[in-house]
Amino acid sequence: MSILYDAEKKFAALDVHSPLYLKTKTNPYGGGDIGDIYQLIDVASSAGFSVIEFLPIQDTGYSPSPYMGISVFSYNPIHLSLEGIERTERIIGLERARIRKVNLGEKESIDYKQLYLFKCAILEELYESSHEAANIKTDKFSREELAYALFSVLRKKYETKWIYWPEEYKQANIDKILQNHKELEVQVKIILFAQSILRKQWQKVALYGKKKGVEIALEKPIYPIFDSAEVWANQELFYLNSDGSLRYESGCNNPRDPFGPQRWGHAVYQFNEKPQETTEYFLKSIKFLSRFSKVIKLDHTLALIWKYYIIDTKNGRGKRVSPLGEKLFSALRKSFPDIFFIAEDVGYINEKMIDKPLKKFSVAGMRCLHWTNRLKYTQIHKYPRLTVAVASYANTLSLPAWLRVITKKEKKIFLSQIKDKRDRKKGIWSYIELIFESNAILASVSLRDLVFDLRRYNHAGVKNFRNWKFRSPLYLEKTDFSKISNIISFSRRK
Repeated sequence: MSILYDAEKKFAALDVHSPLYLKTKTNPYGGGDIGDIYQLIDVASSAGFSVIEFLPIQDTGYSPSPYMGISVFSYNPIHLSLEGIERTERIIGLERARIRKVNLGEKESIDYKQLYLFKCAILEELYESSHEAANIKTDKFSREELAYALFSVLRKKYETKWIYWPEEYKQANIDKILQNHKELEVQVKIILFAQSILRKQWQKVALYGKKKGVEIALEKPIYPIFDSAEVWANQELFYLNSDGSLRYESGCNNPRDPFGPQRWGHAVYQFNEKPQETTEYFLKSIKFLSRFSKVIKLDHTLALIWKYYIIDTKNGRGKRVSPLGEKLFSALRKSFPDIFFIAEDVGYINEKMIDKPLKKFSVAGMRCLHWTNRLKYTQIHKYPRLTVAVASYANTLSLPAWLRVITKKEKKIFLSQIKDKRDRKKGIWSYIELIFESNAILASVSLRDLVFDLRRYNHAGVKNFRNWKFRSPLYLEKTDFSKISNIISFSRRK
């Protein structure tokens, strides 16, 4: 049971976005990983945080976006910690080459592909040198995990999307493929072995956090990308053409959306046509994440409980489709009564459409300072308890950057809610205090806020080469947590 179900307390969350954002003096590889989370847990626990938030941790291949996953039933190799592993000569050589490259210029951002390949090479060497590798049995893994492993092997073999593979592979008959092609077995076992290591590392760090009073919150992405193990192995669940190509894709065709109309390109579920099958599949993904997380954020909750857009890939026209709504959330609550669910990004919708259904199923909705066009978000002192009050998150500017661009009128809206006029001159801390003193069960501040990172971590709906790649401008050891610790204590969230 999540500690957030304590009816008498309020809690504080630290949104880190990704382990890759972390920068510690003990990690020389050019990007944070699971090993750095231990140090993060120590400082977060001391400061009074009860939750550390991460975006999806699925394998995304060479894409730095955590939402472009090969499978939600996987762990990203890039998060592998090298602490405590047995170092062969090859691993030592790989480490030296990686460190030299980092020292030549990878400081504030990540060379994602190179770091990913480095970690994959380490995992392959661990398989070759391990005595446990021979004990890997494919029947010990779920169909979804096995599909991910086989898909990864075939994608590497053919270097193209699954729709262009030979027909015997395109149909995703996993058992038959493995039975008829024994030459694929070793490569599949390498991936399953790697996933076993990553699972153990995540479970171990989550257990360490629990002992320190800190829970790790994970995010469940709503859509898989088209070229993924999820779509390949479950083609009947998605809107596809008869030849397997994408018929409808994800996106938002609404020009009134705060980020404008967008085409994301994911495959979308046939919720209406296949209600039972899509619900069961969704529940499986939550079960996978709940292996070590009792706080799960549901990506793009509007599409799950209200309406979601599907966009015709031929003409680009979008239409709204009714989701499963309360049927899905009823199933979630019945299957996972101990998980604290957070509805990600549910701004701009009225109380009847969103707030009441979420309250019915005890799902906390987000309210962010940046959403200034609705009173329900700006009146922080009126936030209901079943709320996550957010200073900033991955898709917004950091709080320091946002305060540089908002209008005097917007600033006045928030500062007028601060009773003590002396507290209005504290800069970002005035706003953080306001959020943390609200009635919201969970108040969240990002690490970017605390290190005064002015860079945009992700510009939603805009493709560029910077999204998701930034690292903290400060070492974790040099980050000052004293002010936020005092705020957490004063607001009785400690």
